[in-house]
Amino acid sequence: NLEQGAGVVKGCGRKLAKDAIVEILRCGGKVKARELAERFQVTRQTIYHDIAVLSLHYDVCTEPGRHGGIYLLRPRQRRGEYLSRTQAEV
Repeated sequence: NLEQGAGVVKGCGRKLAKDAIVEILRCGGKVKARELAERFQVTRQTIYHDIAVLSLHYDVCTEPGRHGGIYLLRPRQRRGEYLSRTQAEV
């Protein structure tokens, strides 16, 4: 599933990585934080931070456990209309 995401290379900026995470979640359904961390060569903590920021813009859901993962509740919809200009730029 991760292979379908945007072609992101090692050392890319966090903004680019966040955009790529959204595309991966849109295309791949539920993804493990570990898989995203490996893909972007960062820690899982960095992925959790990125997900927290993305949750300001998208309905990101997380399910803990062995069969859990991260996914978008509404993959084609953005939550931007609820944010101030400053919040939307995060």
